[in-house]
Amino acid sequence: MSLAFLRTLRLGVAAFVVVIGLVGFAALPSPAGAASKGTLKIGLLCACSGPEASSIGITAPVFQAWGKYVNSIGGINGQKVQITVLDDSDNPTTSVTDAEKLISQDHVTVLVDNTNVDTGWGAYARQHKVPVVGIITSSSEMYTNPDFFPEGQTQQSVNTAEAYAAKKVGGTKLALMYCAEAAVCAEGVAPLKTAAASLGVPLVYDTSITYDAPNYTAQCLAAKQAGADVLWIAQAVSATLAAGNSCAQQGYTPLELDDDGGITAAVLNAPAFNNHIISVQPDVPFSVKSTPGMKNMYIQLQKFYPTALAPANLGAEVQQSWATGALIQKAAKLGGSATSADIIKGLYKLHNDTLNGLTTPLTYAKGKPHPINCWFYLRVQNGKFTTPYGLKAVCHPPIQ
Repeated sequence: MSLAFLRTLRLGVAAFVVVIGLVGFAALPSPAGAASKGTLKIGLLCACSGPEASSIGITAPVFQAWGKYVNSIGGINGQKVQITVLDDSDNPTTSVTDAEKLISQDHVTVLVDNTNVDTGWGAYARQHKVPVVGIITSSSEMYTNPDFFPEGQTQQSVNTAEAYAAKKVGGTKLALMYCAEAAVCAEGVAPLKTAAASLGVPLVYDTSITYDAPNYTAQCLAAKQAGADVLWIAQAVSATLAAGNSCAQQGYTPLELDDDGGITAAVLNAPAFNNHIISVQPDVPFSVKSTPGMKNMYIQLQKFYPTALAPANLGAEVQQSWATGALIQKAAKLGGSATSADIIKGLYKLHNDTLNGLTTPLTYAKGKPHPINCWFYLRVQNGKFTTPYGLKAVCHPPIQ
């Protein structure tokens, strides 16, 4: 997203990523007796290892679970789903090599983007007319490249969304702790200052932090000294929890802002955050079970990959992975076949489609970029996730 913060480093997931061995997942089998009219080949390019492993690692098995579910109901248009996962470790050079392999050697019909280093191969995908869909919507390709199709809010509006969130909860001064692992994380500071100032919640303190620091006492004291009553910890969920605890130990408990990947269900067991979180979610919040699409997600994950529903794993990354699969499924059905051209045709047929309550309303204009300036709010109140502002997407153009 313009502030492309590293996605949440889920508690305890790093070890899990090593165990499951994400590189080169085998193709998903068709269910016994299912009729097959061919194969819909999908490539998932992710930063499954490296600095973002414990965040993004969960997305690959969740996406695989979506594929198993689809194959269990006969595939899409009678075609089984075959998913190939390649891991670029958030390395730009590896990412280019992997994308070219998926497109030119594996001949994927659609490419799923789950890496922050996709700018090096965006033009290659476009040249080969292979559509690229979410999961990660944080890179500029997602809102500038017409062949990239985000399934939720794109980065250029995140700072605006966070500023509105700070204002919504009555904040008067804002502090920001952002990830130190990638230079792009610092790029959002200036836009956030502009948006926050325009809404009367000035950014009074900002600093970079690492996700694995022993404590965040100095930063908490500096934010407290600056008078910030709202704090955005834009880092891994492990750092979010640790920083929040560090601040609480100093008697500093501001209301915490969060973007899509900053929290998992594990925060409900963190006393420092009870009644102290408002999160901007790019899709329908991961805790929601009331819409048809979300009900189905929970049912199928319980069946095909229940680990995703564990508190340390359940977060926006899980929901975005499932929503991306649902987007491909809908586009393929509308397109009528398994070619890239048909997928693109199906994507262009969507009009204010929420995929049965999984996403913001999706409409893709042919030949134009697809920025999405809409989001949802999620809060933690009395030890529970709530949606006090409803499930209608909030939409605002970016404050420049």
